[in-house]
Amino acid sequence: MTELDLYKFINDNIEYNVVNKDEIYTFIPHYRLKEFTDLLGRHILDDEGINVVLLNAYISVEMTEVCEYFDIDPNNIFKNDK
Repeated sequence: MTELDLYKFINDNIEYNVVNKDEIYTFIPHYRLKEFTDLLGRHILDDEGINVVLLNAYISVEMTEVCEYFDIDPNNIFKNDK
């Protein structure tokens, strides 16, 4: 996954919350889950996978580890509007 790939996915109506620079949560609707996992690729999910919180209409994913894995600067993707 490239920074541009993630940027396009997130900015295509994916909600997120920037708590601080080390905690960024995305809220991915269930119907977009396959697209998200395809974007991540198989390697990130092979060993331990990634932690998510499964909720009624979406999953919540903490994105700082994902960005670190792909060497992506989260500040280029997620804007803290607070």
